[in-house]
Amino acid sequence: MAIKNKNQVILCASYVLPVSSSPIKEGAVVIEGDSIKALGHSSVIKKKYPKIPVRSFPDSILMPGLINCHVHLEYSASGPLLKQTNFIDWIKDLIHKQKILSEKKINLSIKKTLDEIISSGTTAVGEVSRSGKSLSELKKSGLKGVFYSEFVAVDDKRMKKAICGFEADFRKTKIKIAESNLKIGVFPHSVYTLSGNSLKYISSFFKKNGIRCGMHAAECPQENDFISRGSGQLAEFIRSFNLEIVPLPGKWHDTSAYLKDVKLLNPLTQLVHCVHLQEKDFQVLEKTKTSLVACPRSNYLLKNGEFPAHLALKYKLKIGIGTDSLASNYSMDMFEEMRLLNDIINKNKFIKNFNKKLIYEKLIRIATLGGAEVLGIENETGSLIEGKKADLIVVNINDNKKMFSPLEYIISEAAGGDVCFSMINGLIKYDRVKNMAKAGLF
Repeated sequence: MAIKNKNQVILCASYVLPVSSSPIKEGAVVIEGDSIKALGHSSVIKKKYPKIPVRSFPDSILMPGLINCHVHLEYSASGPLLKQTNFIDWIKDLIHKQKILSEKKINLSIKKTLDEIISSGTTAVGEVSRSGKSLSELKKSGLKGVFYSEFVAVDDKRMKKAICGFEADFRKTKIKIAESNLKIGVFPHSVYTLSGNSLKYISSFFKKNGIRCGMHAAECPQENDFISRGSGQLAEFIRSFNLEIVPLPGKWHDTSAYLKDVKLLNPLTQLVHCVHLQEKDFQVLEKTKTSLVACPRSNYLLKNGEFPAHLALKYKLKIGIGTDSLASNYSMDMFEEMRLLNDIINKNKFIKNFNKKLIYEKLIRIATLGGAEVLGIENETGSLIEGKKADLIVVNINDNKKMFSPLEYIISEAAGGDVCFSMINGLIKYDRVKNMAKAGLF
């Protein structure tokens, strides 16, 4: 059962970034129980609430917790990935590693990765699990978000048995998630591991149950060949598993056309990666109100290309950021994802028409409130507003420049290791000062 916080505290910082409004220099946030009671300039807040205890964070930025929209905790023990590799070779290697890893090592790695996620500033995740092994530790962590049950490796001849097993596991997971900070979702793995009929089944299932749906889409350059011609490296790889799911050549032009046909484009759906989408695809996604999740570092390490931010930002789309798993990344640091996405944006001529401040604002929003929108939890988290849950982090400023922009600092300088404090539902989840004191470091 979730622990309720009944305390009151004022948190003061050099800057408060509400995300939904302008930064507040020498700002403060009043926490009452699990929610934000008020925010504003620290002198005004202290005068208005003189009896509430104050904790100050000098040389720091207080902001909403980061939302990591796409992780696979059960793959943590197969990482980290420290150098670039070919996508299909990586998949083969991951399958092999997961088969030989012990249950104990997987579980220990899940716990360690959750500790890293929290200590580096994330307060909500979109966790994708094939086995369900991560749920217990994820619940204990107190993180918010969506727990996606993965549906994978199903063709028409296996479909009846797979559906029975999936629905039974889904019902059990739904019961286990009760009394936690998590919601339940479904995650059809990809167009190259599921038949068209199995994707249609999932489409009907998540709409009927009113839950979120996620899917890897347009991640690698081979995917469009698989869809449009039924050939290429992906088709050969899938046939090696005796799966009869290769699409009919010539029926669809690309991933988005196929997903539209199987009715997976929907306001409840998030497409993850989306590297190989064209402008016409983003127009379709805007029309269907389908969300997107960018995973910049994973795309780079697997040589899949870059998220086309110059196209995505032209349209009214809900966009979030994910680290993906440690099997395809070297850390769970969301600040690094923002920084790489910023580098990608700065390369593009269209985006250069945006001023830097606007780009910083968009990136921070994508990593916080945008991610909350993708996961369907924006009414309670993702920004600092009176009445929302107290999900926030404090980032140390390691810079003595007199001319200072907190927005630029978060994008250009901050790292997960700079996070010194985090809170979810008003409960302290990470406190570096107290942790160091306990360890006798000062």
